[in-house]
Amino acid sequence: DGKRLYMNVDDLLGFLVIDTAARKVIGKAEYTLTPDEQAVRSRSHGIAVANDGKEVWSNDVVHNLTFVFDVTVNPPKQIARFPVGRQPYWIMASKDSKTIYVACPSSDELIAFDVIAKKEKGRIQFPKGSRPTRMLTVAAPSAPMRTSR
Repeated sequence: DGKRLYMNVDDLLGFLVIDTAARKVIGKAEYTLTPDEQAVRSRSHGIAVANDGKEVWSNDVVHNLTFVFDVTVNPPKQIARFPVGRQPYWIMASKDSKTIYVACPSSDELIAFDVIAKKEKGRIQFPKGSRPTRMLTVAAPSAPMRTSR
């Protein structure tokens, strides 16, 4: 709805919540990590809004994890954590926000998650060295397009 902006920032394993009208930070979400994970420096990269704006999904690059937060509360509450391929980098929601896609360039795979069920739907393994990165949502026409002659 344009009222909130969610942003990864350096040296924060999580994201900031910004009130766009007030132009100020109003919250902070932080990944829950084990003591062993906390001992290894990492960074956040990639952020997506899903479930009709109720959730934010974000990646922890070094620990190979994707996190889900409920952003209807402040501070946002972590509600799920998924192991993914090596170095999850890009993340995006489908047009209907019911599927989240996570690209893991270092393991040459794309992982699809069911947003409602909070389960992995499947993985696409690309040829070695493909390094899938950026993704776009494309709205394809539901009927064949007519061309004028």
